[in-house]
Amino acid sequence: MKIPIGGFFELEPSGTAGQEYHRTATLLTSGRACLRAILRYIGPSLIYIPFYMCDSVLEPTRLTGTSLQYYAIDENMAPLRKFDLGEKEYVLYVNYFGLKTDVVNLLHSVLGDKLILDNTQAFFERQMGGIPAFNSARKFFGVADGGYLYLSKFVAGELSEIQNVDTDHLHNRLAGKHGLAFTQYKEAEMHVSADLLRASAFSTGILRGINYAEAARRRRANFEFLHSRLAAFNRLEFELRDDMVPFCYPFMSIRPLDRQVLIDKKIYFPVLWPEVIKRTDEGFEWERELAHNLFPLPIDQRYGAEEMRFIADETSKLVRANVKACG
Repeated sequence: MKIPIGGFFELEPSGTAGQEYHRTATLLTSGRACLRAILRYIGPSLIYIPFYMCDSVLEPTRLTGTSLQYYAIDENMAPLRKFDLGEKEYVLYVNYFGLKTDVVNLLHSVLGDKLILDNTQAFFERQMGGIPAFNSARKFFGVADGGYLYLSKFVAGELSEIQNVDTDHLHNRLAGKHGLAFTQYKEAEMHVSADLLRASAFSTGILRGINYAEAARRRRANFEFLHSRLAAFNRLEFELRDDMVPFCYPFMSIRPLDRQVLIDKKIYFPVLWPEVIKRTDEGFEWERELAHNLFPLPIDQRYGAEEMRFIADETSKLVRANVKACG
């Protein structure tokens, strides 16, 4: 069994597949660079974004002078409001955990080309109906940079390639130097920007060699294993359709749990997203509860049944101990 489980990626194993998965998209350096390109191209006067989203969206809106307004979501991760959009107003939606294709389809049927789709948690989703969209390679694979842009008529020929990307954390985690690699990873994350640059040759080469079919198969199998063991304890309900490849297993117990217990077992997963808790906007109680209590458990292609069994056992044990303590 691989320990630790989860956390940031090590250097992705090289392969000989020869093609990127998103062959019709433009590979920029980051998801936020993709969003900046979309906003610059379509020139919205206002963009509605979900409150349950990281602050990385703020940089592209600031750089393009785009006004934004938050909207709330329900327990199905769907917008709680109906949108009456002006001529230059758009709605950004996140395909949460790669599991909300039903919400995406509904929004697309209502909003049409007024929808912008954030697929950073849904790497395997390609463009739908010509709407602007973007994916993140870094959230799914061990690469230094990479965000796929779907935007009609966008020409990247004049863009420069990013130089001097940080790769030390990828190599050192692969070498088992976890403490050093984590420090380097945090430094690398600070350098991710919305600059309109093409992805590095380093990451492009790796992305052409990934066995995407096997990565998708493993993620789906790992999700289904955890779901079979944890669904009874999970406040959230999800359906893994045949066309979905999940980002994580989103687990939220009915009663709040101490995530440090699993971290002490070397099961690592992020908080999505701490900045949600810190914002001072009124309302959005559900989003703050998600940020506090959601456990996005790791299911990625590095792991198999043995690691999933360990995660399920330790999470179930934590839930039962919490129930017993609360009477």
